[in-house]
Formats: sequence, structure tokens, C-alpha cells
Amino acid sequence: MPDPRDRIIESSKPLLNRGEVVAHVVRALEGPNRWAGIGLAIFVGIGVGLLTGVPIVGLPVMWVVFTRLYGRRILLATDQAVVVVDGGHWRFEPKKVLERLDVDTPIGPLKGLFLSTHLNGRRLYVVPRSAREVVAADADLDT
Repeated sequence: MPDPRDRIIESSKPLLNRGEVVAHVVRALEGPNRWAGIGLAIFVGIGVGLLTGVPIVGLPVMWVVFTRLYGRRILLATDQAVVVVDGGHWRFEPKKVLERLDVDTPIGPLKGLFLSTHLNGRRLYVVPRSAREVVAADADLDT
């Protein structure tokens, strides 16, 4: 099975400039405050469970509501820019370029339990597996 990082780089090549080289891939979620999202998902899930009379129905409803609140974003730190790519709502599959930022734009620092950061007005929550990529991308700016 191919590495998700390599799969993302390969899938995003049509979205990048000719000859642009990807150095770091960061997967993140963009959306409202995570605590508010958890609260909303629990509220809706419990409500649906009570309305249907089958409480177990509330669990998948909670998952769907929480998942739909956040759009997947892929941050590609390249040799020319930091590219913010839309990854859809269900998978980190590159769809379209949302924004191209200056190559010197730092992605971090990551804050809090949910590894949050702000990037040009976007509230992003970095996926824990990508936290090291953020540190590495920001370290490359110092050199």
C-alpha cells in the first residue's frame, strides 16, 4: 500500500506549477472550534437517538455531524510557496488550490490539545501524524 504522503504528492501534481517540488505535506482540518463541534455532534446525536427511540442510532449521527463540520485541508510546503489545497469532506484527496502563500510563511506553532494553528485567517487543526511535518517545515524557514 502506498504511503499517504506519496499518494497526496502524486495526486496534487496537476494543481502545482510546473517544476514545483513538494518538501512537506501537512494534513489539517478547517472549521469551527473543536469543543463546539463536539458539543454540537453530541447534542444532535442524542436528539436523534431520543426521537427514534433507538439510542444507538445517535452514535453514527454524531460521527457524521462532527465529520461534516470540518473540511480537509492539505498544506504543501514547496520550493515556491505554501499551497493550501482543498481535500474534500471525507478524505485527504487533493481537489483544488484554495490559496498560495509566500514561501516564507510559517505553518506553526501548534497550540493546545487539538494542535491548532492560524494560517492567513484560516483556523486549522493539524492531524497528529502531521505535527512533525509542521516542525520540519518551519525549521526549513530558519535555514
